[in-house]
Amino acid sequence: MECLYHCLNRCILFLLSRPTDSIADQMSVLEALHKLTTNRLIVFGAGNHELDFIGCLTYCLLQLTADMKVMLESNMRTTWHVNPSSDLESRDEQLNSHQGRNLMAGAALRVWEELYVCKKPAIEEVFKVTLALPNQNAKAPDLTIVREQVFEAAAKLWLNYVEAERKALYRVPWELHNQIQSKIHKVTGGLTRLASRTKVRKDDTMRVRIRMGKKQALAWMLSHINLLKELVEMRHQQHQNTTQHTQRYVHQEWLQTENELTRERGLWGPPEPCYLDKWMLDMTEGPHRMRKKTMKNDLFYLHYPYRPEHEKGMLKYKVATSYHSKEYFNAIQLRKHIGVSGLSEPERSDSVIEEPSPLPFTPTLPQLARLKSDPEDQQEDGDAEEEQSPQPDNQTLLRLLDENEKITYMFRCARIQGLDTTEGLLLFGQEHCYVVDGFTLLKNREIRDIESVPHNTNEYEPILPNPGSPRRSRAMRQCSRFSYDDIREVHKRRYLLQPMALEVFSGDGRNYLLAFPRKVRNKVYQRFMALATGIADSAQQSVAGQKRTANVEQATSLLSNLIRETSVTQRWVRGEISNFQYLMYLNTLAGRSYNDLMQYPVFPWILADYDSEELDLTDPSTFRDFTRSMGAQSPERLEQFKKRFKEWDDPHGETPPNHYGTHYS
Repeated sequence: MECLYHCLNRCILFLLSRPTDSIADQMSVLEALHKLTTNRLIVFGAGNHELDFIGCLTYCLLQLTADMKVMLESNMRTTWHVNPSSDLESRDEQLNSHQGRNLMAGAALRVWEELYVCKKPAIEEVFKVTLALPNQNAKAPDLTIVREQVFEAAAKLWLNYVEAERKALYRVPWELHNQIQSKIHKVTGGLTRLASRTKVRKDDTMRVRIRMGKKQALAWMLSHINLLKELVEMRHQQHQNTTQHTQRYVHQEWLQTENELTRERGLWGPPEPCYLDKWMLDMTEGPHRMRKKTMKNDLFYLHYPYRPEHEKGMLKYKVATSYHSKEYFNAIQLRKHIGVSGLSEPERSDSVIEEPSPLPFTPTLPQLARLKSDPEDQQEDGDAEEEQSPQPDNQTLLRLLDENEKITYMFRCARIQGLDTTEGLLLFGQEHCYVVDGFTLLKNREIRDIESVPHNTNEYEPILPNPGSPRRSRAMRQCSRFSYDDIREVHKRRYLLQPMALEVFSGDGRNYLLAFPRKVRNKVYQRFMALATGIADSAQQSVAGQKRTANVEQATSLLSNLIRETSVTQRWVRGEISNFQYLMYLNTLAGRSYNDLMQYPVFPWILADYDSEELDLTDPSTFRDFTRSMGAQSPERLEQFKKRFKEWDDPHGETPPNHYGTHYS
């Protein structure tokens, strides 16, 4: 797609840069402008991110709207004072030419409006300026104001582009040969001296042969043999890594297909659901940020396993378990004995269940294949005893992306969900961004699996502090893809009381809380704002219930009423939103998130009756007494606080008497 867009951009610039002296030429340019307006979604879409094209197109539009010619040479002389065809053209032709230029200027203005709406961040990035805001009834700012800001830079960019295109026509074929030789040199190192086809004079060759002795020749030969041996070993290692990645990828695809066929309501699924199945709340949010969807918890028995040592009293501390853990454990053991297991895994001494299954005789689930266990469990049987040096995991990472995806920016991040933190990479592609768990970027710019990085290395430093548990986690890894058009909002957040996180909201209900290293968050935020074209800035579509520029506690003013910039509090007072929506909007504006338990959304205590099956909303006793704190609703509790206040005695006199030592809503 990038090559197609590049060719399309060249054609567009070629058509707009043609001379417009005659009426026929003007009609050709006018037709090109109309086609740009008609196919604006294709030309100015998210896939066309060539900055040189944006800058050159802006220059052409500035010239067409100003009734000036597009320069094709840097030393072009001005001819505004000369009209060579004045004696040949009649009045009618001059009138028609003037009308044609007016039509071209109008069409160029329409193209400029579409370009501004779709590519405003790209225009500002090319010219390193902040464009003026458009008028009230206009879609784009006036080109007269824009001309003063960007004309010099646009003209320079256009001349450089024309010069580069002119030089490309006379490229010497020998340059291609030099490029091939340089690439061979990068791959093979010193072996390029053997493969070089550069002509050397015969007398120099004879002189070298005469001066070279037997020992020197033998040393040169051994040196080249070692280089060739290293090259063959490197190619062999690359082939083994590629084969291993392919087998792992095919294995995961097979398990996923198997799970789709054998799941509940699948083609070969069980006729009835099993009572051993466990469910959990899905993190996907619906309207008003409510989570109502449940999903099957395939890792339930992994988190709450059955341990025979617990019944025998051999464990010193209590371990979380489930009522059905023992029954599930017996079913798994029975399946292992009859040999119907989809994956044969070694038994562990701690008897931890490694593969949850909906039924005792159903195949294993693909999620368990993504669980990271010991490194020796990930290798094949034949390669288990062979120790290999760690290799970059570029191939594994590329298989998780779209085909022919090109990554432009890469940042280390940590995905936070409740108590779980998973470090990974945030990748910015052409039309999508990716959050890939389990990979990291070392200081030498090498992509590696986190579990393969040694603990005592200086090339890797965790983003979040180690909580004391082992770094290798059994949490299921994810690879999430977000289209730039689907990203609704991006908010700056705090994590561990530090301004180091961003929360990304998608149109399909997904939202991720991502933590970054220090001084990186603002760069990532600017990248999101530049690439995400579908970010909502209206009160109805925003997850915060108001525009980004609106103030929550701002009073109603004449200016805010004229521009219809109302805060979420004003919308709640007018009855436009419900109480729940208002509270959720306030939590969102305060930086609270479902993903961070330290910043979990809070709601006030309202009810006092938690025993009745049906609430009588007309009875005042159903609600709490708002004149008292939540901790002193009953008379007994209130007397305790009063007694505490009277008997308070601080020997140091630093803390005065108080009723409540902690906060109660």
